Amino acid sequence: MTERTPSPRKRKRTTAVEIFEELDVLEQIEELGLMDETPKAPKSSLPDDASSVSSSRSSRSSQASHRGRSTVKKLSHMRLNLEPIVPKNFSDTNEFMPPELEEMLRKMVRISNGNGVLAKSSLGDIRSKDDDRAFIGIEDNAFEQKDERMKLGPTPSAACVSKVLRIASKCKRRDHCEASWNSAVHAVILDMALDDIGYDVDFLNCTAAQISPKSLLPSTKSGHNVESKMIDFAIHLEPEAVFADVMRKLTVTRPTPLISLNQTHHPSLRYTPISVSIETKLTGQDWTKAEVQVGIWVAAQFKKLEEDSAALGGEALAPPFLPIIIVQGHSWNFLAATRGPGPQTNIWSNVTVGSTESALGVYKIVAALQLLAQWSDTVYRGWLYANVFGLQQDERSPAINLPIPDNSGLDPPKFTKSAASNGSNAGGYPHYAGALMAGLCTIFADTTNYSVAASKGIESKESRRLQPQ
Repeated sequence: MTERTPSPRKRKRTTAVEIFEELDVLEQIEELGLMDETPKAPKSSLPDDASSVSSSRSSRSSQASHRGRSTVKKLSHMRLNLEPIVPKNFSDTNEFMPPELEEMLRKMVRISNGNGVLAKSSLGDIRSKDDDRAFIGIEDNAFEQKDERMKLGPTPSAACVSKVLRIASKCKRRDHCEASWNSAVHAVILDMALDDIGYDVDFLNCTAAQISPKSLLPSTKSGHNVESKMIDFAIHLEPEAVFADVMRKLTVTRPTPLISLNQTHHPSLRYTPISVSIETKLTGQDWTKAEVQVGIWVAAQFKKLEEDSAALGGEALAPPFLPIIIVQGHSWNFLAATRGPGPQTNIWSNVTVGSTESALGVYKIVAALQLLAQWSDTVYRGWLYANVFGLQQDERSPAINLPIPDNSGLDPPKFTKSAASNGSNAGGYPHYAGALMAGLCTIFADTTNYSVAASKGIESKESRRLQPQ
């Protein structure tokens, strides 16, 4: 009788919980400074003297690869740069603030105080939740009496807000990673605030979009560029046919392989001007790091707008301010960036507009995002048309589908409508199907029709409503 060959052992499947635990451990190691950005090479088996030579070469190579880049850990460290980034405080009356920013600040403070953040028509729906502790604290002044609130966009249903609160609580309680918060909470709130509100804006997860070209990065006092930074989300204008004309003009004035309307060459953001930059962090972590990231990102954006306005109109111009949101766990904070004097970028902070720890906090976040969407589609679009595109606001053209760049290496996928996406959010959200990227965690919320996959790539609101054939 032939001896049976033992079958190979089946590979053990890694569960979502194990992925979470592994990510948490890696994040803790990184926080303690025990993990380098670049993995170390295996220990050499060469003799000591040969190993020493190899180590010396490796060290010189590493130094060469970092030459020309400057790592910044605090915003205040960039005050003396050739292109400085300076922290400022909204409450400092000795500092000049553009009147346009002061007007936005007043509106954000009003939202932060909870005044008029709810449409009068939502009174019955919200008052039906009076027995729910999460809805405690919603006073009459939260409802806009003249119903001006509807001009910003619809007020989310109480059921939707309750769902966000449950998922945010779960993310905090179970120590979910940043990617998990982004897909399960932050992206859902952005979608809830910006979907079908009557403004030609959208949002994008842009954690893979790098600043490009590198010449847009701010210069240090030694003349080197600072290290490039990325952000988590961007609110942007939807593309129009006129944008293609602008890009053709830029191609003539700047004949490079890639032309973009933003400070990045990532395919998903080349044709959609960014109006609001959003950086997210975990609760109680990395506020300083977040300020540095958005500071470098918006400094590059100012520089890009100045270059394009000079190329197309002859004068380097920057908008009065650019809005910034920093999310830290439950807390959503409004900041802003201004330009000047000269190439200086100023980061103004901050107003806490809302929190995902209470229903009123979520309603305030939604109102703030809808205010920024309104500003993006009216004020900022008007500034772009007049100062960069050389057009009038009434010369707007119909919205167009994003083109796929020839050199992007991406094939446009085919999609069909998801059965779960019926356009209504009265009892729940549209089906959210994010891509599982780089082994990140998958979360299944405690509802029957809601699932999210954490993503560290780039995904648009439309891609979450559609499923591949």
